[in-house]
Amino acid sequence: MEQRIAKYLKNHQIQEFTPGYSDSKTYCIDNRWFLKVDKKGELLSEYLSLKLFSNNGIAPEPLRYLSLDKDYLFIEKIPEQTAFDSMFGANLISFMANSLRDFHERDFSLSCLTVTEQKLFHEKTRSILEYIRQNYSEKSYNRWMFDCFHESSIDDIFKYISDNELDLETDVMIHGDFNARNVFCTPDGAYKVIDTGEAGFTDRHIDIAFAIFALKKQTKEENIEAKFLDAYGSEASREEVIKAFGSWNIDNGSTSFRTQSGEDYDPKIAEIIRILKK
Repeated sequence: MEQRIAKYLKNHQIQEFTPGYSDSKTYCIDNRWFLKVDKKGELLSEYLSLKLFSNNGIAPEPLRYLSLDKDYLFIEKIPEQTAFDSMFGANLISFMANSLRDFHERDFSLSCLTVTEQKLFHEKTRSILEYIRQNYSEKSYNRWMFDCFHESSIDDIFKYISDNELDLETDVMIHGDFNARNVFCTPDGAYKVIDTGEAGFTDRHIDIAFAIFALKKQTKEENIEAKFLDAYGSEASREEVIKAFGSWNIDNGSTSFRTQSGEDYDPKIAEIIRILKK
């Protein structure tokens, strides 16, 4: 870990808080902040998307992003529980569907970003399709996710995606990993999201596919797909897209967005920033 960050952390209560499937590491600092650490360039998209979403009141504020030997992202800690920890069964499904529909209906302005940064969000469809083509050539896909949706062959599904990729919507902001462990329920019944590094403008049904898949892993409720789509509403009308994109683990399909200069973003929290600047 970069020396000046390690020196700061040495004097504070640290708890590692890292999901087993993630290559990054997350630390809880003094039960007030999260520090996420990943390979250089991997956390910039999450920082930028958190800026957008926190401005809309649906995500924690990203306090600091540093790209040094690795990427370091400081985030304020959300005090509420995740939807996974606080809801069950039909209530969880309904909350997730309604929250995702609200997320998709929001008008996220990119005016606070540079043209280069905006490009990251507008190229989401292209990056997902490139990722799927690569996975198909390597015969690499999520078998469990595939079995959740259909019994077609993977060749048939790839052909469908290739034949219909130009019909995908590109005007809806997706989260990219909308599952109950990344969504928090606030006391007033609203929601907040974390782990936003896969966000971008593409087809809403891609988000819906992964949300349904995640719920099938996280709850034993019956008829999850039908209940989710009913709660989401008529906008989730393209079942064939949901099934097709439910075949690949597309949440890992982002294009790396790097800053080679180690550029320093938005110093806002004096207590942390002052020490890091020494």
